Amino acid sequence: MKNNEIKVYTLYKSLNFGAYLQAFALQHILKENGYSPSFIEVNPFSNKEIKKYIIRKDIRKIFINYLQYKKFKSCWKYIKINNNDVEYAKACVVGSDEIWNIKNKSFFHAPEYFGYNINNNNIISYAPSCNLTTSRDLISFDASIKFEKFSKISVRDNHTFYLVKEISGIAPTIVLDPTLLIKDFKNFESSIYVNHKYILIYGYKFAKHEIEKILNFAKKMNYKLYSIGMPQMWCDRQITATPFEFLSFVKNADYIITETFHGTIFSIIYNKNFVSFVNGKSKLEDLLLKFNLMERDASKTNEIEMLLAKKINYKEVNKILEKERERSIKWLIDAIEKK
Repeated sequence: MKNNEIKVYTLYKSLNFGAYLQAFALQHILKENGYSPSFIEVNPFSNKEIKKYIIRKDIRKIFINYLQYKKFKSCWKYIKINNNDVEYAKACVVGSDEIWNIKNKSFFHAPEYFGYNINNNNIISYAPSCNLTTSRDLISFDASIKFEKFSKISVRDNHTFYLVKEISGIAPTIVLDPTLLIKDFKNFESSIYVNHKYILIYGYKFAKHEIEKILNFAKKMNYKLYSIGMPQMWCDRQITATPFEFLSFVKNADYIITETFHGTIFSIIYNKNFVSFVNGKSKLEDLLLKFNLMERDASKTNEIEMLLAKKINYKEVNKILEKERERSIKWLIDAIEKK
């Protein structure tokens, strides 16, 4: 019997739509291509991390964050966990998400994320990111990390490409985030109820001048502002959602305003009219450049109304996406099959 077992090492219990959906998407793509994936638990979620996520100075946010945590937790069961038989798996896939970002203090930086303590002769990295971690940062963290355990290395962005090349001397392949590999999320969307036209707001933190721009635009257009996942108390409504409800809120939004990587990704996937406050974030710049969408950077203009008045040529964007999707999936399968 052919061995099609794939073991995956990544974040999936992070309280973040993008982190969960990248794991879910990778699992789906591997299944779709005839493999049997399961995830290795190397980053258990502690009560301390849960409390850190929930507790805020603003008491209103505590209740919202608690409800959002419950929504995330309800979906963890859809990721298959199996810590056994790593040695006999066809391949071990490390990634995606920011698992090489050692400056991110929100999760445990397991040595497995760098290929260590994995008893298998085919260890592959698929689209991990180091975000803004530098080679100096990585050497200070652990000078022994050389990426030598990987039989094939791919990364998600240019900054991570240059980090790996500087440390290892190997030029990795840049591939798409797993969420971009799925052609249609329709079968995964959960039903939602909305009774207003709305602008979806998805971000960690917006500057005061950015908030003013958004409020002015919403008032002029007579739209409600729906903040999803992370409370923005200046919005009309705070949405707690499962990752699958998040998909539906993206799908049904009239506009999307974000400052996150996956907020931008899902805007592109659903062909939405969106802007992103890039503010020099290299991973966001790479993403927009890849799809010729740098004009959607709202941090470079005083008026987001002008940007949102322009239609995006999604015919061209989708051509690029389809080509990159095909290339990325081929790279992953070839790496698994050792071609």
